[in-house]
Amino acid sequence: MPDGVVNLIQGRGATAGARLVAHPDVEAISFTGSTEIGHMIYAQGAARGASVQCELGGKNPIIILEDANLDMAAAATAMGAFGSTGQRCTATSRAIVHRSVVDEFIDRMLAAAKVVVPGNGVHSATTMGPSVDDDQYGKVHEYLDIGKAEGVTVACGGGKAVEGDLRAAFDAGFRSVAVVLKNAYRNPEHELAVGEVARRIGFPFVGLSHAVVSEINLTARGDTTTADAYLTPILRTYLDRFHSALSGQVSLRFMQSNGGLAEASSFSGKDAILSGPAGGVVGMVRTAEAAGFEGGVGVYVADEQRPAEGLEEG
Repeated sequence: MPDGVVNLIQGRGATAGARLVAHPDVEAISFTGSTEIGHMIYAQGAARGASVQCELGGKNPIIILEDANLDMAAAATAMGAFGSTGQRCTATSRAIVHRSVVDEFIDRMLAAAKVVVPGNGVHSATTMGPSVDDDQYGKVHEYLDIGKAEGVTVACGGGKAVEGDLRAAFDAGFRSVAVVLKNAYRNPEHELAVGEVARRIGFPFVGLSHAVVSEINLTARGDTTTADAYLTPILRTYLDRFHSALSGQVSLRFMQSNGGLAEASSFSGKDAILSGPAGGVVGMVRTAEAAGFEGGVGVYVADEQRPAEGLEEG
């Protein structure tokens, strides 16, 4: 095909689209989208004599009658709704089902939805790719929230699978959970939702990677969050017992891995990963000096058999 016969210009309708519609070299316009935008394009095209063809406001329902092949109907509906992540003008946005077969159809749709594998589109196992951008992602979740607010029962998705796994872990005796999702550093919404489910189940400690460490690197973020989820409950038990044994109004602070002191109430596993023996008496001395103390006692929390380290004035 010769150069210039087909040109692909990417961009949003308000910018790239508006320029193309108004450009005098564009003699014909074909548009698929909302009725409102279509009317604007018709008006602009007519004003300069361009040919305009529009397909507007399509909702693409699928109609399922009482004598329909329900297996075929469910497969077609699932493909139309989930294919291309629903981001196409011909996506199936609603199913109109005869009341006599609606329950059977829902069961088949649930089975079809449960085998959808969302993920990176370049991976062979993926059957539904991501939303095209944050705006589209937000719009999808906005409609989900509207449905829930109107009393819709969420039969598949919406955190149920995660809730089942978390409840099984809780029933097995686990009391701490680390939640690490790949893109949570950029958008923590899903981590927050999983964390809310975990707390509702009864987990006393829930570590969310975007809150523990905000770096993009998934491995470092995951490792740190996992270590924090393991160490913090153990550390809190020790610190609470240690603090309760002190008399009077005592300010209890601990040396952090990254330097400085942290109040006992906010001291967590990630703060202690590199302290203790790794920080050693030198770290204790420097930290005490920086905090303005003339003397101090260092205790190795991890090993009660080790002697305390002493620091005296001078």
